[in-house]
Amino acid sequence: MVYKTNKKVVVFCSVIVFIFHLTSATDIFTCETPDAWLSADSSFQRPGSSENVAYLNTLRGMRWLDGKVKYTLDRSLNHHDKQEVSKAMAEYHAKTCVRFEPKQSSDPDYVNIEIDNSVCGVAQVCRIGGKQFARIGKNCRSMPTIVHELGHTLCLHHEHQRMDRHKYLNFRDCPEDSVHPKIPYSTPSGLYDYQSIMHYQCNSCKAGWPTQPDVQKCGMDVNNGLSVLDADHINEMYNCQGMPSAGL
Repeated sequence: MVYKTNKKVVVFCSVIVFIFHLTSATDIFTCETPDAWLSADSSFQRPGSSENVAYLNTLRGMRWLDGKVKYTLDRSLNHHDKQEVSKAMAEYHAKTCVRFEPKQSSDPDYVNIEIDNSVCGVAQVCRIGGKQFARIGKNCRSMPTIVHELGHTLCLHHEHQRMDRHKYLNFRDCPEDSVHPKIPYSTPSGLYDYQSIMHYQCNSCKAGWPTQPDVQKCGMDVNNGLSVLDADHINEMYNCQGMPSAGL
């Protein structure tokens, strides 16, 4: 018996599959931390600043003293949000010597963790002095997002924006305005880390397609916390070998 193919049905199904693929590709985590805050651009983290605070802070080593990050929880967080923040901080405590500690009245520098439903996540980069923020929102109010944003607080940058990313990611056929630029914040540091929590999910124009044949997924599609190299980077940055164990 010979079955005839209904061309209209085939075309309709093809369109549905294409739309599904397009929707799935865009349904990924997006950090709203501006590229300008991660580079030597002319935009600034603080209104009225005469220089790019984040970039200069990175170069000058403006990290958190003794690896201690003072924080406050904004009233906009609900019980679930606070639980997710606690899990994110526990991830840092388990794998690094960095410690998140509640702000005391005598602490001048601290990060306020807030809800902002106009973004998925955004954070000011490095210790910039005084009050700064790390924000989560929309459907991203979860541990992985908080780990990512607190990574910016600690001075981590986006892995997929490294200057040497062309060796590891393919952006062919992506519209230029859909691709995040390379950020010349520093020379590439160590092995490229597809599993980094600071790496966007791959297989879209936001973070490219892996060029390594054995790599299929990146970032939060691989794990929901710090990768081995993330932890190594933070421990090196904060000289963890030379610091008190603080409970480790």
